[in-house]
Order: sequence, then structure tokens, then C-alpha cells
Amino acid sequence: MFLSALAAGGVYLALRRWSGRDRRPPKPSQAPTSSLTPSATPTPSPSPIPEEGLYSIDNWPGLDWHMFSDTSVWNTPLDKSKVDPNSAVMIRTLISDGPPRDITAYVRSTWGFPFYFARPQDPVYEIVISGTTAPFAREINGLFVHCPVGVKTSSGSDGVFRLVEQTDGYTYHFQRAFVDDTARVIHAGRSYRLETDGPGFHNVKEPPTGLEPIRPEELAAGFVRHTVGMHAKCLSGHSVAPYDLSGTKGVSCDPINDPTTRLSMGNVVFVDMTVADVEALNIPTYQKAILKGLAVHGALVGYNGSNNWTLTYEAPQDRTAFGRPDPYVAAGLPSTLSIANALDAVGGWGAKLKVLAPFRRPI
Repeated sequence: MFLSALAAGGVYLALRRWSGRDRRPPKPSQAPTSSLTPSATPTPSPSPIPEEGLYSIDNWPGLDWHMFSDTSVWNTPLDKSKVDPNSAVMIRTLISDGPPRDITAYVRSTWGFPFYFARPQDPVYEIVISGTTAPFAREINGLFVHCPVGVKTSSGSDGVFRLVEQTDGYTYHFQRAFVDDTARVIHAGRSYRLETDGPGFHNVKEPPTGLEPIRPEELAAGFVRHTVGMHAKCLSGHSVAPYDLSGTKGVSCDPINDPTTRLSMGNVVFVDMTVADVEALNIPTYQKAILKGLAVHGALVGYNGSNNWTLTYEAPQDRTAFGRPDPYVAAGLPSTLSIANALDAVGGWGAKLKVLAPFRRPI
């Protein structure tokens, strides 16, 4: 299993949002009756709505769109002066697992993250969660959300997709999911939601976070302008700030179980270069895009179970499910995205990767 652990100026449109215990759609006949009564939770501010209307397959967001607020730690530059004292040994053990994995079309479809944009005119689905007792999953169990018809999850065993519900301001992450368009039910195992225009954390005590995957448009444009999720073969068996309160530790690298020698859930890894340094390299634009992102925003260690380390990418199902071309092909990108040799001219990944010192979760 590739993902064996899960971490954690626009015009505003006034839309009806459900709050407290009134979480059923305006027309109950559109949705099945739930026997569950969700707990009351605060209603977030609505996400910024583009002037040209709500996002959808017919109005896909441009490069200026990203999840979370502009001030979120995941959208602001890292303070790279604060390096973990055990950075060098943690990077050596990471590199010993092999070079970064090549991302083929199969890998993107199987283990990538598709995301979909829901509008008021989309039908209403009930969320039914099974297989977890986590509070952040229970709070969305039995809720109703808009969802476009025809959603496809990633094709691997994790069955992931993300739903940007533009009528309530949340982005929902579903794992081990199945969407029943006939019954209008989203079935999922482990799931959570985050404010789309929020800080990128659930709250100060719970771990879920939703890092935006690398998008094909970003690769073609030459810059990934947000933190991305990082997958490792195995981890220390511990979690560190900002995941220090997380019960998710990941699969440990037996017999090594030491956070001073192995990466832990919550570590942030970055490339110790400037954007100008990356731009000067004689490498393809998509490799520069990834390196610039890692140089400015880094990658959060939030997943494990891959054969060697890699990053999180958008899955093409969010376009192909609606009859659109594969967005990687449409962007003119190669079928296989390989970054293994991206830093060969400057000493390789081992010479340029560093681990950021753990930092307190922003309030």
C-alpha cells in the first residue's frame, strides 16, 4: 500500500450554509434520511469566490488558486535558518532508501489525489464514514454535501479524493472512498474536513492537515507555490511538531525506531537552494517547478509505505472522469515525471536536502 498512513481581493458570494444541527438540504427528498445526528460545529467563513463564478470542471482554477489562506504556514516561505540538529543523519537514512520515485501515469492515477469542486446546483450526498473512531471523522459522519455526479477516486487501494464544497467553505478529504451516485451517498473509511480558506489545520489538538498536491499546471508553469505532502518508505515511529499531538505515527523502520535518525510524521524537508539557484540549473521546467517549491515551501512528511520517497501529485481522474483529457498530457508534460537526477549538477539530493526544526502549530 502506497499510503499506509494519513497525517493530519476575491468577491464573496452569500450562500446558504448549514450550521448546528440543521444540516439537511433544503429539499429533504434529495437525500436519504440519516439516523445519525452530527454534533454542532462552527460554520467557517465562505471561501473566496472568483469573479467569474464558482469553480467546476467547466471553470477550473488557475495558478493563483490554492487551498488555505495566504497567511497559512503551508503557503508562506519557510524560515530555513532553523534546521533540525539531526538533519544530516535523517537525510542520509532517507537517501539510503533510494532516489525519489519516478511518477508515471500509472502512479498518478493509482496513488494521486483527485479533487473536485462542488456548487449549489450539484446534487446533495450524505457522508457515511466507517472504520474510524477519530473525532474529526465522526464530526462529518451523517452530514450532507453537494457533489458533482461522476466523481472517481484514485484507483489504488486508498481510494482517495478531495471535495471542495464551495457552499460551506470546507474541503473534505475522503480515503477508502466509494461514491454511490444512485443512492447519493459518499462512503469512506478515514476522512476529515478543513476550512478551504483556513490555516490548514483542524484545530490545536488534532492532526489532520490537507496539503495541496502538485498540480500539472504548476509543473508546466515552473513553480509549485505551496507545501506538498511527502511520502517515505518508513518513519521513526514518532511524531513531531506540528504533529506532536497526533496519534498517527506511521510505520516504523524496524529495528530503527529513533526520531534522531529517521524522519518522523510532521517533519518538513526542504531543498537548501534559492529560486535563482534552481533557475540556473540545466533541467526541465517541471523539475525546476518542484525544486523551487521545495526550496521555498518544503514538503511535509505525512505519509509512508512507498518503496522509496516521493511527493504527492494530483490524480487525473478529476478531469478524465468528465471526459476531459489527462491534464498532464494537456499541459505538455512527459508521461513519466522523474526528479532523481534533478540535483546531479550540484551534488545530488543528499547534498541539498535538509530537515526543518520542528515548529509549534500556528493557532
